[in-house]
Amino acid sequence: MKVRPLSASAALLAGALAVSLGAVPGHAIEDGGLSSAVVGTAPPGSVLEQAPAPGALTGLGIAPADATATRVLYASTGARGETTSVSGLVIVPNAPWRGPGERPVVGVSPGTQGLADRCAASRLIESGHLNDATWIRQFHASGYAIAMTDYEGLGTPGDHPFADNVVLGHNVLDVVRAARGLGLSATAPVFLQGFSEGGGATAGALELAPGYAPELRIAGGHATAPTGNLTAIGERSELDLYRPLLLLAVGLLDDGAEASGCAPEGLPRGLTDLEELGPTEPEREPVRVSRSRIDVPFAVTSAWADEIVPHDTVREAVEQWCSRGSRIVYSTSWAPSHVASGYEGGGQAVQFFDDVLRGRVVDSTCAWLF
Repeated sequence: MKVRPLSASAALLAGALAVSLGAVPGHAIEDGGLSSAVVGTAPPGSVLEQAPAPGALTGLGIAPADATATRVLYASTGARGETTSVSGLVIVPNAPWRGPGERPVVGVSPGTQGLADRCAASRLIESGHLNDATWIRQFHASGYAIAMTDYEGLGTPGDHPFADNVVLGHNVLDVVRAARGLGLSATAPVFLQGFSEGGGATAGALELAPGYAPELRIAGGHATAPTGNLTAIGERSELDLYRPLLLLAVGLLDDGAEASGCAPEGLPRGLTDLEELGPTEPEREPVRVSRSRIDVPFAVTSAWADEIVPHDTVREAVEQWCSRGSRIVYSTSWAPSHVASGYEGGGQAVQFFDDVLRGRVVDSTCAWLF
């Protein structure tokens, strides 16, 4: 496999933020497939196909009697405004909701674990290899319904627009709409949560919701290490095992490089020597977080020792949100790595959502941080 040197690539990583990735061709639920004509007539959030997903409960360690899991194929909005099909997973506890009001829904945006269709979160969860499974179990145990997106191009045919927080934000909001199409209340409070690429997707969804999905009752959000500045990520020297995945993600490898595996075991060999890696032309302008005000309580966490998403880039995004009048609760942690920060931050999300749901005071940190 031929690759090019990385030395000139850092400046191009931002431009490659939304570059499309060639995903391994996938299939709709039950291998049924859908024609583009059928997908093109569906409003965003429409359920196109659905199927029971008992394997997801097994992978999570949840007893079949305790929840109902459904894989969905739903309509969403792509990078050029076109209607696309996206897969996802909806899990609803069978026990009655014991909190205030109606059972809330959490729109989960998973972190990146690979670029092939078999790396889609709804498939990884069945094998017990999904990082986000830890906090999904916590949401279930607390009685929340879960609507998780696989993102465009992961689990379905087509390209995955890595870290394009507009497209991914659409995907997140539309999987919540799809959950309503499966019978969840149209007036239930909605929370959004994500880690890494999922953190960026969560932020994008929160920014887009008032205009794109005004009917959703968004109550709050939580993001850990949200991606928003791949230039800074590309300049890190500590990426080690993660760097090949990043390079694949932003398109710095020749077209012949296949991303058919899921991290870490599926990363191509021979890509840890960076001397022969280098630039490629970006296909689109960068899409960043912190473009507009967020009107609901939004907790953002980052780790000082994060070797993938620099702490400073998260703080910069928070500062921009604060400057626009957003209600941000920002915190840092001493988690020793990027993945560890996800576990720590994801574990805080349930408590934060519970506080918002029960009307406990959630003070913004903007006034004393910036």
